[in-house]
Parts: sequence; C-alpha cells; structure tokens
Amino acid sequence: MAEQIEHYTKERWNNWIARARESSFSLADPKNAPDTTIFVNMEEDVVLACLKIANKFEKGKLSAEEALDAIKQIETITLARVEPISEDIDMMIQSIQSSLVGVFGSCQCYVEGKYESGPIGDLIERAVEAEKRGDEKTALGLISQAGAKILAGQPFEFNRELSPGCVAEWIDGLDSINAAMVGDDSYKEDE
Repeated sequence: MAEQIEHYTKERWNNWIARARESSFSLADPKNAPDTTIFVNMEEDVVLACLKIANKFEKGKLSAEEALDAIKQIETITLARVEPISEDIDMMIQSIQSSLVGVFGSCQCYVEGKYESGPIGDLIERAVEAEKRGDEKTALGLISQAGAKILAGQPFEFNRELSPGCVAEWIDGLDSINAAMVGDDSYKEDE
C-alpha cells in the first residue's frame, strides 16, 4: 500500500496551487496574453502520474485493485475544493479539475478493461448526444471508454468544435492523455 501513495501526494498538488497563486494570472490585460504554462504543466503532471499507474498495471507491477486505489487517491487529492484565489485562476483550476474527471474515468476504465470496440469518434459522438439529453453519467462512461482506448494505443484525433460543457472539458483530458503519451515517455520508466 505504501508504494501507491507515492504516485501523487497532496503536497505535490498544493505546490501547483501555490505556484498558480504566485503567478498573478489574469485575463484582464489583452495586450499581455496571460501565460497559461503553469496550468498546462499542472494538468500534465497529474496525467503523467496516472499514466505511470496504468503502465505499472500493464506490466503487472500493480494489480487492478492497487491501480484503481492509486488512481482514486490522485482523484481525491486533485478534485478537492481549492480555496478561492482570483476569478481567473479559480476558473483555470476548475477547468483543469473538469478535464481530469475525463482522465480519471479513462484510467479506471482502462484498468477494468471495460470498453467497447470501434472508433473513438463514435464514442465521443454518443457522449455528446448523452450530454444533450442531460445524461452526464452515460456521457462520462462513453468518454472514459474513449480514453481507455487511447491508453490501449488507439490513435486519437478529434477536431470538431463542441459547445461548452462537461463533454468538451473531458475531451480536453483525453487530449492531455494523448499528448503525454505521444510527447513524454517518462511515464514508462520504472520509479
């Protein structure tokens, strides 16, 4: 059990929150486009921690139960309420947290092996329709399956513009998974 706790800590998340607070991020000054790097890195850090867990599971170094527990721990840490900082920073952190919901669902679905065959785009289209019907639970399940397929190695490209909402936020999480898998092999290294 001790090993699982090392994948991500509350202290690590709090360090990101502190860096966001120190950033003085603001959307108010159109001449100086705000630097969103801190928020991109913040999300990527969580995604990479989740990918490490999925990779260890894949290699048999973690059981399904251990992997799911580790993902749940990270979810509990990062989705906890954050004390307000400023309207713009709060908005960015909430956006990251919404995106991470898709990441956690994807990782859980991958570990459980509960995802349908077929194109990722079809799952996303069905998720969009479910969200329109007000069925967020079904929408998240479909997005989680799409993310699990990305984790299993299926190529991901989704360029359609979506209306703001949960599915759009969760797809940002899928983009983060895909970007981390394509651009950073560090999650495959043994710790």
